[in-house]
Amino acid sequence: MKCSRSRVSEFSELFIEYQLKQSEKDILSQRDNGLKFCCEWVNGMQIVDTNNLKSHLKDYDLATIFAFDNFVLNLDRGGYRNKPNLLINDEYFLLIDHEQLFYFSDDVNASDNPVIADFKNNIWNYQAERHLFYPLLKSLSPRAKKDIFGTFWYYLKNLDTNILDETAFFLSQHQISIGNFDLIKEYIYEIKSKPDKFCDLLIQKIA
Repeated sequence: MKCSRSRVSEFSELFIEYQLKQSEKDILSQRDNGLKFCCEWVNGMQIVDTNNLKSHLKDYDLATIFAFDNFVLNLDRGGYRNKPNLLINDEYFLLIDHEQLFYFSDDVNASDNPVIADFKNNIWNYQAERHLFYPLLKSLSPRAKKDIFGTFWYYLKNLDTNILDETAFFLSQHQISIGNFDLIKEYIYEIKSKPDKFCDLLIQKIA
């Protein structure tokens, strides 16, 4: 599994001078000096064919991505906007475009998190039925579903939450909005502390 990655890079003077068209240089000259989010070209990959998923991805791949998207409340892979946001080739896949996450954090003044409240009451309101992989996971046999989120359970259990404050500080220092960070951190701590419960709720979703 190869997940999406991010890094900080700067355009060198040589790159600007010899790799950019004049029209691109003009656009760049009008931008401020802060961080920008952009794309990285990946050779030999294409948007996944949603009619041919099973030939490329194993059941545990489908389950792990599905669980990850539930965890971050990703509204951007599947039926919400009808785009898979998944690149693939013969060797691996790449998750892309994670701009629609943690929707509850849009209210920067909120002090209560409805997602956590529901989770504590054994309710998971993320609309999994709209997810790209939901039909495939739903169609699996009960036996296949039993431990299907085991890989994600391991990732969640071992998630290093120490990077949250560091990442938030970095983004804030570069004037990148992070929404209601306190609610995001509270949510991640709550889900991470109960991986069995979270995965059980996902099993119920695809039952």
